[in-house]
Amino acid sequence: MGEYLTITMTERIPVRIKTQEWHIVAEAKEFEEEGIAFWEIKVRHKTDHIGERFVVHGSYVNDHPEFPEEVRHGFLVNDIHDVPKAIRNVQTLIKASSKLAHNCTNKMPAQSI
Repeated sequence: MGEYLTITMTERIPVRIKTQEWHIVAEAKEFEEEGIAFWEIKVRHKTDHIGERFVVHGSYVNDHPEFPEEVRHGFLVNDIHDVPKAIRNVQTLIKASSKLAHNCTNKMPAQSI
């Protein structure tokens, strides 16, 4: 059957994907010094009869006992050239450092030119 994952999207309803069909092609994480908060961005990829698609999603989770917080955002992208912008948008929305977006973008598979 396969495992499913529901991803919170930005300005659209959540999407439900089959994880074995949407492979993680890039991801980056950062942790706060105290270890109670972390940020992460992932890029998932799928190619099928519809074409090439990407889901860029990220989250901020703060496990502070008095002030817990969780923020999630994501974008569906149809063109690989739009992935870096989606990564940057997620980074901004989850209030992560630009270093996190930079690291995630640099982990994307290199393109031949």
